[in-house]
Amino acid sequence: VLISQVTTTRRHLCRRRKTEMLRFLTGLRNNPFRNRQKKTDQKEPAMNSIQFDIRYSFHLETMHATLCNRIDRVLTFTQLILGSSVFANVGHAVIIGAVMTVLAAISFVYQFGASATKASIQAKNYKALLYSDDNDDKLKARF
Repeated sequence: VLISQVTTTRRHLCRRRKTEMLRFLTGLRNNPFRNRQKKTDQKEPAMNSIQFDIRYSFHLETMHATLCNRIDRVLTFTQLILGSSVFANVGHAVIIGAVMTVLAAISFVYQFGASATKASIQAKNYKALLYSDDNDDKLKARF
């Protein structure tokens, strides 16, 4: 008797889930806002396009500056810790010295700090351009 009650309850739950799923799916199909077309002017896409390009460049330069700053700080901190461990005579001074040399060479060659500074300056220029009151022709020329 108990097993038959469990199976009937299970069947009832499966039917209930199926009907709820069908209601949900038909609600999505009959949604009037799903495929609505947006009304736009002819002048608006060009302005939005140039503003989008400027905004995208601004965010790209900001992210580049943040990444380069973080890489520069990690390299500097690692060199500081490794240099301290050499003076503290922790051991394996040759391996620590080699790692420090590689990190110093990477920092010197790629110059992440200078790259971050240049990207930050360029991001400020893009931000000034983004909030200017110029029309799209002037923005394209300045961009």
